[in-house]
Amino acid sequence: MFFRFFLLSIFFVSSQCLAWGSRGHSMITHLAARLLNTSQYDSKITRPFLMKEEMLGHLANIPDVSWKQLPANEVRIMSPTHYFQIDWITSEIEFSNIPRTIEAVVANNNRNCEKKQDNCIPSLSKLEVLTKIGSAPWRIQQFADKMEDALRSIEAFPLSGTDTLQVNLVLNAAGLLSHFIGDLSNPYHVVRDFDGWESGHGGMHAYFEIDLVDELDLGLIKEVYDEVMKKKPFENILLPMIPADLRKDPVSISIALAMNSAQNLKKLEQMDSKFARIKPSTQKPTKVEAERKPAIEVAHHFKQFIIERLALSADALAHIWYYTWEKGKSPNLSSYFNLNYTLNHDPVLPSYLFQKR
Repeated sequence: MFFRFFLLSIFFVSSQCLAWGSRGHSMITHLAARLLNTSQYDSKITRPFLMKEEMLGHLANIPDVSWKQLPANEVRIMSPTHYFQIDWITSEIEFSNIPRTIEAVVANNNRNCEKKQDNCIPSLSKLEVLTKIGSAPWRIQQFADKMEDALRSIEAFPLSGTDTLQVNLVLNAAGLLSHFIGDLSNPYHVVRDFDGWESGHGGMHAYFEIDLVDELDLGLIKEVYDEVMKKKPFENILLPMIPADLRKDPVSISIALAMNSAQNLKKLEQMDSKFARIKPSTQKPTKVEAERKPAIEVAHHFKQFIIERLALSADALAHIWYYTWEKGKSPNLSSYFNLNYTLNHDPVLPSYLFQKR
């Protein structure tokens, strides 16, 4: 715990990469695995995700746990992969205004600088621009690519020993991918004011994603599942935001999710003002977090909002997993059986930040 806060005190970007806490990230992943077992999906994908549901939920927390204990230079590189602050890019939250490639993000930033706009990062370096804005959509694409590569290597049914090892690689990438989808469903991971300080809501980030979620009862996961089944948020909220030819693209889905989160930030801060915040935060002469009621007293007021965010995230995750399986030649995974449990995973650096295209 001390190590975590030591890093946060040194590196600005590190404070932006915690989302939902362990309960939320795990819940999103469990739900996505269960959604793959519903009638809208081909049953050939289901078995590994159900059999390794607990492991997937565990993997979804690795980027916020063991990867935060890496050497400081690696933490600095990986921290921006947890967010995507779209208000650095545009003040108009429209899908057509959000670049879908890293190169386009950098070019957009440079145009903002030429026009002397305030959403400008004065640097031509791709790494510096993406460190500031964040790169979560491409982090999600990175793990989807790893899933697809392993899926394409599966050749037999029933699965051979080699094929089973490939499925294990699929699951490892799927669990890690889940973390970053969860991040983008949190309104504070998609805007520059990542902790509410500019609006007098300082300290709201962790209060929302950890304190409030942890105070909700054990029935929460069932209520989120029911929300997905009843309202189909991916189909009814995200798909209409995305052009038809991009609706199976992980980056496009991620951008739409980030846009929806940004659109919901004002609602969350209004709820904070109405139900939780006693005294606004201040930044001068020193930073003092907003004074709030204990989370246990007010969590019920935020419950439906939390359910909606988790439901949209889980539904989006299940669809990305499924679309990646389709792109990976849709192998039949129904004979999968393996008791291996990945306790930890070697860090995966965001190689896309250093590639020349």
